[in-house]
Amino acid sequence: GTRRPVKIGSASFVSMDNTGASVYVSIDGLCVAEFWLVDSIKTDAKAVIEVLNRSNKLINMLTGDKSDSVQKVAKALGINNLQAGCSPKQKAQFIQQMQQDGYKVMMFGDGINDAPVFAASDVSVAMGSGADITKQSADIIIVRDKLTAINTLFEYAHRTQAIIKQNLLWALVYNATILPIAMLGYVPPYIAVIGMSASSIIVVSNSLRLLK
Repeated sequence: GTRRPVKIGSASFVSMDNTGASVYVSIDGLCVAEFWLVDSIKTDAKAVIEVLNRSNKLINMLTGDKSDSVQKVAKALGINNLQAGCSPKQKAQFIQQMQQDGYKVMMFGDGINDAPVFAASDVSVAMGSGADITKQSADIIIVRDKLTAINTLFEYAHRTQAIIKQNLLWALVYNATILPIAMLGYVPPYIAVIGMSASSIIVVSNSLRLLK
């Protein structure tokens, strides 16, 4: 029989007007089918985004999808900043523009197309159920696919930052007071050695609080 050209993909790929569908099918340049796909939203997604919004995190949704379902998902999640129909290159350019504006960017993704975009972000996070190549490119992997891990991640990041500042402050105070006294001969050298060991123990013990 005669071969007939069949195209399956976006409206631009099949050369059709965008009606808001997710996937189009054309035969001989004639649209014969449209598929409307709706993403299922994780049950904990909205709660996580609400917490991030309250902590003054700027949330942007970047997707290659141009269908109406994207608007519905963004609205359901309370995401006001939406960029639809983005290619991987456009996603990377958007991230770079955010960085030029002074933002530190953390990107979450699970698709194959997200892997090259991860390199542009300051921190990249992949979902455990995502593509293997994406997980290999990510800085962090959410193994159990529970989005509440995002809030835990920020909580521990803030706690770690606080512990680091405390340890640096203690080291600064110790070095600025005890060591000069020892160098001037006001205390025996072994006392300074004991003090240095004690200082290290204090720093390590303070750091171990993160494991609780």
